[in-house]
Amino acid sequence: MTQNNSKKAADGDGHQPSVLIVMSGLSAGSQLAQGLSALGADTAVVSDQAPQPGQSGSAFTYCDFSCKKQINEAINTAIQGRPAPDLIVICVMPEAAVIASPVETQSEAAWHSACLAGLKTTLHCLQGCHGILANGAGIVLIGPNFSFTGAAGLVALSTLAEGQRALAKSAARQWGAMGVRVNWMGLAPDQLCAALRQADLPQVPELGPPPLPLGSGADWQGGVASTLMFLAGAGGKSITGMSLNLDGGEWMVP
Repeated sequence: MTQNNSKKAADGDGHQPSVLIVMSGLSAGSQLAQGLSALGADTAVVSDQAPQPGQSGSAFTYCDFSCKKQINEAINTAIQGRPAPDLIVICVMPEAAVIASPVETQSEAAWHSACLAGLKTTLHCLQGCHGILANGAGIVLIGPNFSFTGAAGLVALSTLAEGQRALAKSAARQWGAMGVRVNWMGLAPDQLCAALRQADLPQVPELGPPPLPLGSGADWQGGVASTLMFLAGAGGKSITGMSLNLDGGEWMVP
């Protein structure tokens, strides 16, 4: 199927969904953009990670996420000359957050860089996106699925992810009157970030991990992109404040 046919199949009414990806700490922005573009979306990426070889093609804007003003400027630059986004995807995961550290020895500086700084950055991303949201638009925050469970040695990342999930629900309640939907999406660690593949993660269940019901979680270009396209379209118009777990059944939790 050609890309044009994919667009027709995805949209139905001829509308090409516009998706803005705002991603800090991960290099998957271009992968996700490619998957969304293949499904008919018009994509733009704001990131602090340069596109990997062979993964360019979408409009790319570099951003220094340590500064709220630069986040706002990068978002506004990315959408110049483009339609208002139907969906904004936000993923903030500092490199310090994937470094395992026992909770009893976590220093104040390490806690700030691994957890608090990322939570503040997520808030600034939401604030920067507020002014460009149109009625009926959606936002999806993405993080690790163990925000539901916790993970030994990764208390900072677990806390950051749960804080981001709470931000998504709070924003959904505040911005619902504007017609804006906000949801949280949890991914399996090995799909979210290569650095987490060797992490000390909780067993599923505690007696040992059974095979995943679906065999594997959703990857950026496949299941993640397809689910985001659904949320960007008519099917996702009544879904907000939800925690969507795209881990193939690894954790069957609300």
